[in-house]
Amino acid sequence: MTVNEPRRLKLPVMLSYGFGQVGEALVTVGFNTFLLFYYNVLTLWRFIGKKILQRKCMNIQRNLLSGKLIQILYAFLLKYELSLATINK
Repeated sequence: MTVNEPRRLKLPVMLSYGFGQVGEALVTVGFNTFLLFYYNVLTLWRFIGKKILQRKCMNIQRNLLSGKLIQILYAFLLKYELSLATINK
């Protein structure tokens, strides 16, 4: 072996480094899978749930508003009908 030639690691050392890399890769894959699931799937379900809740709230508001408008219209028609009845007498 000459002075300029790099030293080569022994086989047990190379296997130890490889075993460590396998462990690190498993942890990284597991963590990335969790992040992928969390940010894509759970965010999608949260988005769907929020849209359903917004739709229900809009339906409630629309029903309340239309009920209030019907009451106002009914009161107006009753008043108008009463005023027509007094004019026709």
